[in-house]
Formats: sequence, structure tokens, C-alpha cells
Amino acid sequence: MSPWVRAVDRLLGTDFNSHPACAWQPSPVPLHAIEQAGDGAVDQAVNWRQTPPIAPVGVGRVRRPLILLPSPAPQLAHDPLRRRAVILTSGGRPVRYPKSAPALRHLLRGGWRYSARLGRAARPAVRLGTVAVLGNHDPGCNNYYHWWADTLADLWFLRESGVDLGRVDSFLMAYGGYPWQQQSLALCGIDQERVVAFADHPALTAEQALVPVRSRGSWVSPVWLARALRELTGWRPPAVTTPGRRIYLSRRDAPRRQAANEAAVERLLVDESGFESHQCSGLSVPRQQALFADAEVIVAPHGAALTNLVWCRPGTRVVELVPEGHRNPCFRDLAAQSGLDYRAILCPATGAGGGLTADIQVPLARLREALAG
Repeated sequence: MSPWVRAVDRLLGTDFNSHPACAWQPSPVPLHAIEQAGDGAVDQAVNWRQTPPIAPVGVGRVRRPLILLPSPAPQLAHDPLRRRAVILTSGGRPVRYPKSAPALRHLLRGGWRYSARLGRAARPAVRLGTVAVLGNHDPGCNNYYHWWADTLADLWFLRESGVDLGRVDSFLMAYGGYPWQQQSLALCGIDQERVVAFADHPALTAEQALVPVRSRGSWVSPVWLARALRELTGWRPPAVTTPGRRIYLSRRDAPRRQAANEAAVERLLVDESGFESHQCSGLSVPRQQALFADAEVIVAPHGAALTNLVWCRPGTRVVELVPEGHRNPCFRDLAAQSGLDYRAILCPATGAGGGLTADIQVPLARLREALAG
């Protein structure tokens, strides 16, 4: 965001402590990030990229808010579900908090029509009771990791902060109705009737908005994240039906970050070492949970399927194939929080692209070492 946009946002906006329609409730939930964990010899001193956690954390409340849900920016028009909520007071002042959506950008994309502060206002057709605004983070709703870590984990955060979820009328979130979203909501005890998708309305009002304010995204992990997902779903590992399974998660069905030398990787893992090769796309959430709970060893390229590490039994060995250009610690953190034996192998990019999108070349000697160590 450019400095002038930030300046205008500050000029237009208010915060939870500065407006009579707002209130701030600090949370007792710890906010510190996990430090680097794992076997340093095998972890290769990865030099992970991380961002600092936000502070303070807590729950903001806004009485009778106006909530804008404008269409995505033109460069994101291919993904109409990729929206963020802008929360304003009833008088049209944007409510600022760490990582909140920039109000000016959304007002310029049509939100001004609903803001009495900026002229004659249209009246949103939808009015909710008490609404909890979940997620509201840039990646939208298509990614399995961000769905669990940024959106559903807000349910746990609200509950631990003293909010009675049974008294929340609606949950406003980036939601596409995918089967895995429906299944995970059911596991968390949330009825579909209480879900309102960002893309359903350009604007709405409510009696009260509850806004969880905490660190989000994959570059910083709250220390409670794995615990939160297990407690939300009431997770208990099932009786092992196929003990000691060795699982390789392939990305051959993914549009990016495939293993360029996957045939050689599978010869090493499947033919020589007794691994099963799986792809998580198309598996129901309960089947993904069971697969990870049965595993003794998991080898996988960096990808959202590794969110399922939270269902593993303590001591499960995990070898993550980390792109050299995308040293993201989110799955290392989930493994550390879950008591897993985590190893990282840096993999150089190959072919076109770079960073998050490039295919990777898996160093087979390092993979053998990680399995044997």
C-alpha cells in the first residue's frame, strides 16, 4: 500500500479505542511466534523468512456497523471470491486495526455509494444480527491452509477470548461452498445457515460486528494454531488400521511447484522404501485426517495439504521439500506445535517461474539422508 493511501486511511478512519460505537477486548491468547525448530543438521539452517506477530491481539466490537464487500481489484477479477470486508461505523468512518483492509481502495471501487460520510448513501438490503467477521485476509478462500489457519482458527480465538459462539447469529467469511469447506465447518460445529459469504452482498449492516484481531498468513504462526484446529474439531486420533504407513504426497495434479524429477523421487520412495504415493485433492477432510493420522513418515513438497500435519501422531517424521525461493515456515511451525520429527530439504527451482510458482528439483542424496537420520 502506498504511503498516500495509508495517510488517507488514517485521516478517514478511527480505531476500536477511539469511537463511541466501538469497543476493544484484549485477548488472553498468547501471540508469540514459534522460533525455528527441528534438527539443525538435517534442517540445513534454512534461514526461514518470517514476519513479526502483530500486537496487541484481541476482539474489536462495532455497534451497528456498515460492512463493505466490494468486488476484487481488476487484476484479481478472475477470482470473484477473493474479497475483503471493510468495516465502517454507522456514520461512515472506516475502523482501522492491524492488517485491516485499506478503506480508501474499497471506497473507490464502489463502496462510497453506501457511506453517508461521503455523500448520499444507498441502504444495504441485508441486515444481520451479531456477526463475526472471520479470516478477512488477502489469499481469499480457495487455499486449504489459509481456510483453516486464517478463517476457521478465528472461531477458536473468539471462544478463547470470551465470545459465546452460540450467541453469534452469522459468520461472515470468504467462502466458496467447496465440499472441503462444508466438511470442515461441520467438524467445527458451524451450520451452513449461519455462514454469509463475502461474495454474496456488496454491502450489509449488522447489530454488532465482532472482529478478531491477530496474526494471520503463512509467514507467522500463533503458537496455539495446531492446538486450536484440534480442539475446534474435537480431534482424537482413530485406532490405527494400517500402522506405520509411509506417505509421499505428490503435486502432479497441481499447477505449480511440482517435482521436476518426480519419477526418480518415487523410485526412491515407493519402489525402494515402501512409501505410498497419494494426492490430497479430491479426498474428503475426514479421509485426509485419517491418512495423516496413520502415517509414520510423510514426505511432501511445500503445499496446503501439509495443513493436515495437525492430525499426525506425535513423533511422526515429516520431510518437507522446501523451494529455495519460498522459504515459508508455516508447516515447520505446525510440525513443531504438534510434536513431530520435522526435517526440511531446500530444493532449487527448475524451469520457468520462481519463488512460489516454480517447479523444484529434489536432491535425492539429501532425501536419503533425511529418511535415514
